Amino acid sequence: MGTRRLRAVLLLAIYGAATLPGSWAGSFGDELRQVNKELHESAYSFLHNRHKAPFTVPLQVSVLLVGLNGDGGHNFTVSAKEFEDFMSKSFGTYRPSSTSQEKRLEIEYHLSYKVAAADERSVLTLETELKKRMTLASHDKTHVQGGPALAEPRQDALVYDVEATEMEDYFHQLYRRFYRKDEHVLIVANFDKVRMRPGDGYPPYDPRMNATERVAYASGGYTYRYRYNEAGRTAQWLSKERFAVVDLSAGPCSFGRAQNPQGFVGPLTIPHLSRFLHTMATHVEQMPEHSRVDQERLESASFRGHLSSLVISSVQQLFAADVWEERIDTSERVLVPIVVLRDHLDFDPCEDGHSYSVNAPAIEHEAQKFLHSSQKAIALCVTHSLHDHPHPSMLLAKATTGRMDSVGHKATAVIDGERFLYDLQSSIDLLASGLLTASDFEDPSTAETFLNRDETKPHGTRILPVYLLSITKGPYSLVMADGSFVSTARDAVAVLQTGQPVELDFVSSQRRIGAKSDNPNRHIIAGLATALGGLTPPYQRYNPMHRRREETWMWAVGHHPFGPFSRTPTLSMLLLDTMHRNSVLSRVDAALHDVRAALDMVEDFASEFIFDAALHAVTEAPVPPVASSPASPYRRPKQSLMHTKPSTRLRLVLDEWEPSWLDEIFHDPSRKNPPLPHTVVRRLERDLTEVEEQLVELGTYLYNENVVDAHAKSIAIRYKVQTFRNYVNKELAAAREATRCCHVEHTILNSGPNWIAYSAIVVLAILAYFAIMNCTSPRTYKQN
Repeated sequence: MGTRRLRAVLLLAIYGAATLPGSWAGSFGDELRQVNKELHESAYSFLHNRHKAPFTVPLQVSVLLVGLNGDGGHNFTVSAKEFEDFMSKSFGTYRPSSTSQEKRLEIEYHLSYKVAAADERSVLTLETELKKRMTLASHDKTHVQGGPALAEPRQDALVYDVEATEMEDYFHQLYRRFYRKDEHVLIVANFDKVRMRPGDGYPPYDPRMNATERVAYASGGYTYRYRYNEAGRTAQWLSKERFAVVDLSAGPCSFGRAQNPQGFVGPLTIPHLSRFLHTMATHVEQMPEHSRVDQERLESASFRGHLSSLVISSVQQLFAADVWEERIDTSERVLVPIVVLRDHLDFDPCEDGHSYSVNAPAIEHEAQKFLHSSQKAIALCVTHSLHDHPHPSMLLAKATTGRMDSVGHKATAVIDGERFLYDLQSSIDLLASGLLTASDFEDPSTAETFLNRDETKPHGTRILPVYLLSITKGPYSLVMADGSFVSTARDAVAVLQTGQPVELDFVSSQRRIGAKSDNPNRHIIAGLATALGGLTPPYQRYNPMHRRREETWMWAVGHHPFGPFSRTPTLSMLLLDTMHRNSVLSRVDAALHDVRAALDMVEDFASEFIFDAALHAVTEAPVPPVASSPASPYRRPKQSLMHTKPSTRLRLVLDEWEPSWLDEIFHDPSRKNPPLPHTVVRRLERDLTEVEEQLVELGTYLYNENVVDAHAKSIAIRYKVQTFRNYVNKELAAAREATRCCHVEHTILNSGPNWIAYSAIVVLAILAYFAIMNCTSPRTYKQN
């Protein structure tokens, strides 16, 4: 075991020392020891503590502040160290969930924050490039705070659009200057809008302005917002690399669903610095003179709270996004047949050369990114007429309903994609129905490999069909039930292709947006990313408090194929990393569920046969001492919780320690005639120790973003836990069989004269009670 621990430490040292920024390299040794200690404690606690705390893995969140060191808009300053400490105290852990299954995972992230500030030269460079790329959006106007030379306090201001893809390379250069490894970073920018103002004619700065007028002057008299690949209007966006950008100077912007306020991004979602400082200045001016001393500290503390909401949102939806569905995919090959079901002869989506074409090679290339290096993906496209397949036609008609738009009062036809896929998958076989045959493959050998039914077993081929519904003769404004053009199920994807533009139930900058679904490639890739890669769209998450799925459109714009505010048919590197890490977490979570189920079976067996009539654990083992080595972080159990039945114990706090029955028997080797032999208990403890060591190694790989080794380690953990659970089932079955003809007798193992002392105490207590009652009771006297 010592060799494995040494290897885990060396792994952290090798990967971490080469990747940490120079300003943090000095503290790497302490960070290394702390991470290693937390991993051991978490793994040991999960496997040996009856209090069901999740397994904790470390995750580093990096934040880069640009223009918040007194060199950006409003000369505002945010202390990187204070903000780092604030985030560590306020949002130190996060537990992801399974979105489709609506349950939390057995894994929790321990978040460590690294906050840095960019230099002034970087701020000026980005401002220069941003100013060059501002284009006037003449059809849009907004309201901003007026300057001192303006008569009205508010005015209509011009709005400029900035193409984010043109600024992406400059942000990436900044990213590379501060980070030498592929870290996930949130860049928070605050630019000086007066320096970036297009054109001339803005009044010069007047030092006689009060605080409110200075804030209004710094707003520049104009607004700008970003568009990514000509989609969306936003102040925050996800790049194609491993960083996301929030510009506090941009906006205000608003977008989301038209008829549902949940997750809507409004003017107050982003802490716009001009609005924040204007509110603070107005508030301070109304305060007494003696109360204005701490104005700067009040502004800084208040703004840290607003800024933390951006970091929390990026963690929940990007850096540590939910798993869509826990699925253990052990197949070596994945076949993605794109089955076109059309109601027309206008065009064939499987033919190249027009805007309706399915780009099967590009889809195959993207699907290969969703898999591990040992897996192979192949995509092909086949076309069928709906009229030749009455059963899918009937299911499609059954899943299509009408809906009235409460805003525009327009009738819309919607397809319940989940219902259609469920009925289709449960009532039709893709191969037997003739929707996919060997003639659809270009290479006969490939067809023989992928369509051999013996090969569709585990470690063989997984078939994930994509049903492309090419409908041009149907009702106008045909969309899926959730307002999109794609629906995802466990083993299939449905994509809608129509011939005319559709007005969607979404708004951006107070206007309804429309979309054309003629090109289905982006929607197919989005469906595969969810069904094949297990990636939750960045605007969805499961809320464990409310126990439901929720939409948050904060990161709906950027380099991803999801939703109506994106037009990019590929995934960013950040989301790909999250996808592969979620694949590892899914496998480990399944293993943790299995090991917890096995330990619960042992505890149930103990509660049935090993506990006495007073519900006390039958053991005379002394409490083992607290170990000083991080390899066995056994903490001293509290005596008040030591002998509590598992089904009735109190869960006070997560730090409470209640050792499992296996630990109690393992540390009591002198116990006679245990229901489970000591050899079995030692074998179970040895297996748990091996699982613990493997979990620690897995945590080191995840901490260093080494997904390849983490994937291999998760497979080893999965197989080890399966062996452990099978062994537990076997030995418990044997123990129950041995006690089938017996009856339970409760005996007191604590022999000796203790019962005499207890009896004497009870008698003395009774005598004391009667003596006190006799002395305090009122007395009556007879009168002569």
